This record gives sequence, C-alpha cells and structure tokens, in this order.
Amino acid sequence: MQLIYFIKKGSVLIFSLIIFYSCNENKNRKKIIINDFSKIRKDTLIPKNIQSYYSSTIQVNGYSNDTILIKRFINNSICNIKLFGKIDTIIRSDYYGKNKVIFIFNPYIATKGKLNIKYSLNH
Repeated sequence: MQLIYFIKKGSVLIFSLIIFYSCNENKNRKKIIINDFSKIRKDTLIPKNIQSYYSSTIQVNGYSNDTILIKRFINNSICNIKLFGKIDTIIRSDYYGKNKVIFIFNPYIATKGKLNIKYSLNH
C-alpha cells in the first residue's frame, strides 16, 4: 500500500516539475554585465526550431558616462539604439521567423559605467 502511495506522489512531483520547466522555458535569452567599455561585444541568439517566436526584447539597466550604441540585426534589418547616463529601458520589437538575431554592444563614446543587458526572443 505504501509503495502505491509513494509512486502516486512521485508521479505528481515529476509531472509538476515538467509543467514548471515548460512554463519557465519560454524564452531564448542571454544576459551580460558590462564593466569594461574598451571593446565591442557581439552575441547571437539562435532560435530553436521547435518554437514559434513573436517578439525580440532588449532590456538595459545601469549607467554610462557617455553615449553607448546597441545594434540588433535581424535578416537585413538593423535597429540602432543610442543610450547614455542612467539607463533603465526595455525595447521590444516584432520578430517572426527562424533567423538568427545578432546583438552588438558598442561603447561608442562611453569609457566608464556598469550595464546589465538582457536580450531575448519570446514566444
């Protein structure tokens, strides 16, 4: 009797973990922290083939002592984002497809600061 009870409880736990994982696994995302403003950084998000995406998001928090430039490339489309000073912003845009999305952080004129940048494909 106790074995059946244990199997039922274990099945409920495993099912709950699967649901929790699938609900939280809804983004293809990355996060970087930038303290070094001496170099350009480039990163790529590659969509998972089994998922259908509807938007791209860039979230930037922190500060810089002058203008920074963030570029997002999707196919032949380029989005240039210039930010400076105290930064707390989210940029969302439509994204439908299965193409790579390239993000480039360029310190541009800034030489100091600290930035937390998160970028993602959402479905």
